[in-house]
Amino acid sequence: IYAFLSDSLRVIGPGAFLGNSGLTGIHFPEGLRKIDSLAFRDCHNLQSLYLPDSLREIGVSAFRDCRSLYSLNLPNGLREIGSSVFRDCHSLQSLDLPDSLKVIGSYAFYNNVSLTQVTFPSGLLRIERGAFEDCKSLESIKFPDSLKFVGSDAFLDCINLADIEFASLSCSYSEDAFHGTLWYDHQVSG
Repeated sequence: IYAFLSDSLRVIGPGAFLGNSGLTGIHFPEGLRKIDSLAFRDCHNLQSLYLPDSLREIGVSAFRDCRSLYSLNLPNGLREIGSSVFRDCHSLQSLDLPDSLKVIGSYAFYNNVSLTQVTFPSGLLRIERGAFEDCKSLESIKFPDSLKFVGSDAFLDCINLADIEFASLSCSYSEDAFHGTLWYDHQVSG
């Protein structure tokens, strides 16, 4: 099922499509401002998302456990990705985050096991706790100069993450932000 949402729609309410396993795609109208918590959680066959530039807020776990989601286009204007929004989206392979993004919330991309590439925007300020934990296919990342903080467990158990480039020495990160990565193991051993 491919859903076409009304052009007058401004908010998608909490749990609106929760568990709709028949949903494979959605046309989001320009003018949509908010996707509320759990709106598309457990839509296991949802494959791609092109979110409109008018979107400003995505609620907690809005797309959590959308296991077939492989393509994601986030809008410019989005300033924060909240807690667990794209958690357990096992098919997502790459992320090109919008320039407007300032904060990646806790567990936002947790357990995205197919994720191999992330492009962080130049204005990103914070990566919160567990944001990319268990993203086992990530091999390298480059942080922008703007980044100020990386939370605990942010990249925990990203077992193939070997190359991390910090553009700024002013970025602080939790001691356990990179535990379980090849990069961390190399830092500890020598």
